[in-house]
Amino acid sequence: MYNRQYDTQMLVQISKLYYIQEMTQKEIADKLNISRSNVAMALSHAKEIGIIDIQIKNPLNCNKEISEALIKRFNIDDCFVVSTRTKNTALLFEIISDAASHILKSKIKSNSILGLSWGTTIFEFMKAFPEITDLNNIHVVPLLGGTERISSEYRFNEIIEIFARKIHAEYSLMYVPAVAESVQDKKLYLQSMPMKNINKKWSCMETSIIGIGAPPEYYSGNDTSNFLELKKEFMENPKRAAGDLCGRRFNIYGVFMNNNHNRKVMAVNEQQLRAVKNVYCIVTGNHKVLSIYAALKTNIINYLIIDEPTAKNVLILADK
Repeated sequence: MYNRQYDTQMLVQISKLYYIQEMTQKEIADKLNISRSNVAMALSHAKEIGIIDIQIKNPLNCNKEISEALIKRFNIDDCFVVSTRTKNTALLFEIISDAASHILKSKIKSNSILGLSWGTTIFEFMKAFPEITDLNNIHVVPLLGGTERISSEYRFNEIIEIFARKIHAEYSLMYVPAVAESVQDKKLYLQSMPMKNINKKWSCMETSIIGIGAPPEYYSGNDTSNFLELKKEFMENPKRAAGDLCGRRFNIYGVFMNNNHNRKVMAVNEQQLRAVKNVYCIVTGNHKVLSIYAALKTNIINYLIIDEPTAKNVLILADK
């Protein structure tokens, strides 16, 4: 029988330790100097009297309230806010990629050119994407060159090929670095016939699926959890990159920067990206809140797929 010596405050404490701090029943028992069985019974009683209210949230459901707030705040065409409360990075990648696959499988059309950027989120999306057999005359093209990183999510040509086969599409590959050694090297790359063909396709894209990145110095030099303070710092120095779209860096105001990096980056240019009719952006993670905020201010993204906790923080940052 449940030991009623535990008052409501104790039941709340036990419930928080178990469901919010994710402690085991044994850890709670040791911490509070009670038996493990009493912890189990306290949790059961907390459910009975309504202290614990368990809700099942389907990640394929959209949080309409937050979605509409983002649409209005950033003037985008549409937004899907994945209904989840987890902040676990690995789980977020899995949830957001599944949701994006479910949404975008009906957005890819026959007789079109589809552009794809690289990054962990886009890699997970392409892995989760199902095979589609009723499409025809599609060409998949990378939106930027390769990278020196060797982890699987950055083997971009291989990923492009795997994804293209899932939708029975033709594809182009880029055998150039994401950033050339010099502006002159970039000019030489662009003069090659394969890059000329890719450049033509960039100018004819109807759809692109991209992520949002942040430069390495942004990650290493800042506490990304304190995004309100970071916003102030970046607003005071518009020459600092707050993020990148397809390798092209922009500042906190959403303005693409005229710097050495952007002059050397081997990627679709700003004008070509702005000309794309449907730009779908898949992004997740609280560490990218500032980058997401700034990316939305570029007015390039018109369809956003994002998780609920990150979306809430983007709105907080926008409102402040």
